[in-house]
Amino acid sequence: NSALRPSSDDASVPTRAANQGGRTTTGIATTRVSQGQATMSKIFGALMEPFHRVVGSWYRKQVQKELVKYGLRYDDLLDPKMNLDVKEALNRLPQREVDLRNQRIKRAIDISQKHTELPDELKKLQTPFNFYLKPVVEKIEAENAERAELGTGKPYDRQIP
Repeated sequence: NSALRPSSDDASVPTRAANQGGRTTTGIATTRVSQGQATMSKIFGALMEPFHRVVGSWYRKQVQKELVKYGLRYDDLLDPKMNLDVKEALNRLPQREVDLRNQRIKRAIDISQKHTELPDELKKLQTPFNFYLKPVVEKIEAENAERAELGTGKPYDRQIP
């Protein structure tokens, strides 16, 4: 076993092995593998980009169609019980915006229970990708990242109920 280990004075070869993901690899092998994986990832990403663009466009249209059907915005789907950053963002929004959100959600539940859709004249007025909550959530996430970097606590409770 010691015959396989390089001498400790050889600085080019790491003397300790690192355990990564359940397997032991040396620093040199890990570097070579990660560079190869990065190259393959770039190639695969370039090959899949047109597919992702087409599928992404199709998916966005499908989401828009469903949101318009119920009169919702994309941000209305964010759950404050599952993400406390969303909960804090809702607390920071003006009360009018929160009331509009609650009204849209109530209307969507009503439409769903009645197995109907929003009238066509109201469908034309819908803006499902007009983000009102996303900028506030991003600001809160940036604040949390800054707090983590500084090693300080958060001003609100972050425990999942």
